[in-house]
Amino acid sequence: MAVLTRASISTTVQAMTGRTDKADVIITAIDLALEEISNSHKWRGLKFEDQAVVTVASTQTVDLSSLGIDQLISVRLIQGSDSSYLLKYISEELFDKMLPDVTDLTESTPKFCYIKGDTLFLGPVPDAVYTLFVRYVKSMVAGSANVIKGIDGAIIAFATSFVFASIEKEQLAAFWDRRYARALLLAHRADDRVEYRLRSGRPPIPEDPTPWLNPFNDGVVGYDYY
Repeated sequence: MAVLTRASISTTVQAMTGRTDKADVIITAIDLALEEISNSHKWRGLKFEDQAVVTVASTQTVDLSSLGIDQLISVRLIQGSDSSYLLKYISEELFDKMLPDVTDLTESTPKFCYIKGDTLFLGPVPDAVYTLFVRYVKSMVAGSANVIKGIDGAIIAFATSFVFASIEKEQLAAFWDRRYARALLLAHRADDRVEYRLRSGRPPIPEDPTPWLNPFNDGVVGYDYY
């Protein structure tokens, strides 16, 4: 299936249901589908972003609100001109157990992190300014033209079922719900093949034709960003 956008998915669902008057309902359905699929960690089909941010000395947190993060994938700290490593991305509960009094510890190079809302928490507290490369899935604004790839078939099936259910055409809704379940199963299988790479910060598919120009690519000498 070709790579689609929110607008083209909405148009497709309107054509399949014959209900051009349900544009708002379809956008709602797309949002619900994206939320459900992303909560199941179908990261491969969502839109990835990579962004560099910097820490502040003696400050535990980094504000990520400008990035629009939906799912944080990994955080890599750059140390010196030829060294970098992934921070251990853990839950807030585990972080508090491992570093219960983090602000009382000696400031040093961060090794752990967790995200709460739009704030990244580091431990130990940075003793200097460090560059962090953040990889994440970007939130999609309703009705925008953000690219949706890989899971577009699942989203179409979900939205089509949702529209038919809203107009009480239960048989058609059930048919498209089964199509959605099948598409989601295929997404699970694809996700299983690449999840270990995503968890380690590595790209699922090497797509960059000019890796030497991409600071997030393995091809950059001295840095293993992925």
